[in-house]
Amino acid sequence: MDLFRSFCLLRAAKHKGVMDIETKVALERHDEQIKTLFKRVDDMEDIKKFLYGLDKSYALQSQLMTNVVEHNQRQDERMDRQQEVIEKININLTELTEGQRKTNEELQSLGSRIDKVEDKVDTNNEKGKIDIVVTAKNIILKFLFPTGALYGIIELIKGLR
Repeated sequence: MDLFRSFCLLRAAKHKGVMDIETKVALERHDEQIKTLFKRVDDMEDIKKFLYGLDKSYALQSQLMTNVVEHNQRQDERMDRQQEVIEKININLTELTEGQRKTNEELQSLGSRIDKVEDKVDTNNEKGKIDIVVTAKNIILKFLFPTGALYGIIELIKGLR
């Protein structure tokens, strides 16, 4: 209120054209206060501009954060789907590994059975071969000896007669 009063006194003194020393000192003191107030108002304008810029930056930052959150959510969903795919791949690989193990066991079993069949085939092939010496020996032992012995006995009996 003191400032306003000084302003009014200054106007009145200018209209009268008369100014005393006390009024001049008061006016100078108030003039400094007015300058200080104008400077403060200018500073407030700068602060207002800064706050406006800060508000715009905050709004932009909020929008960017919203975009980042949405992006992270999409990325989380994508990672979840990838995790599901990886788990399915792991299950398939486990089943394939187990199937391979069983196939290897079956192949080993089949291999040993094939070895047995080959041995039997080899034995049958050996049986199918005719060994002339063995065959002659068998014929002599089975037919000729008994026939020869029988002939010898008959001749012996004829000779005794």
